[in-house]
Amino acid sequence: MQMTGITSGVVQGTETEFEMFAKRCIEAFMGECELNFQKEDLFDEEVETSDIASSIADCNYKLSQLSNDTNGISYLRASLYEKIKDHSIWLKEAEDANERVYEMIKKAEAYIAPSEEHRAFKQFMLDQLYISTQDDTIEYHKKAIEEAKQDLSSINKTYMELKAKEIENCLEDLRNSIKTLKQLRAERRKKNEWLKAVYKSLK
Repeated sequence: MQMTGITSGVVQGTETEFEMFAKRCIEAFMGECELNFQKEDLFDEEVETSDIASSIADCNYKLSQLSNDTNGISYLRASLYEKIKDHSIWLKEAEDANERVYEMIKKAEAYIAPSEEHRAFKQFMLDQLYISTQDDTIEYHKKAIEEAKQDLSSINKTYMELKAKEIENCLEDLRNSIKTLKQLRAERRKKNEWLKAVYKSLK
């Protein structure tokens, strides 16, 4: 039998107190390492991750810009240019990646399996490569660029429609971010209840 990272102190005789050992097990059991369980730390229930905070701040900024018609059309126009720029970069990355994948597919197809039993290995390689092709991604970015260009060309005529769509998208993102934040905080509260019960049971 071998000792584990958790039981090493017990095996080597450096850890004899059950409470210390049990608290060391909490980290592995919960899959958490951000707290000092020996000090009976609890999770911050008001936690707000940087991703969620950034998303909420971004949504609030967009809504403030869109609520002003003077700034709104300029903001939408700038957003569309930014969308075209971003998707053009991602399109180029996907096209470059696709070229590399298809080049490797040619090599895999040319590979001569040394025996009938090795054919499954060759097919496995090909399957992995075909899964990694970027065809759908490329079409997605092309479509996004085309839609943004169309919106840009008609922005003066369709401003109110685009504004309404953008506001709804912002509100949906905001609702999702708030929902995620509430779920995260609820999970933290549940974990804290569990931890408090464990800490109390070890006294």
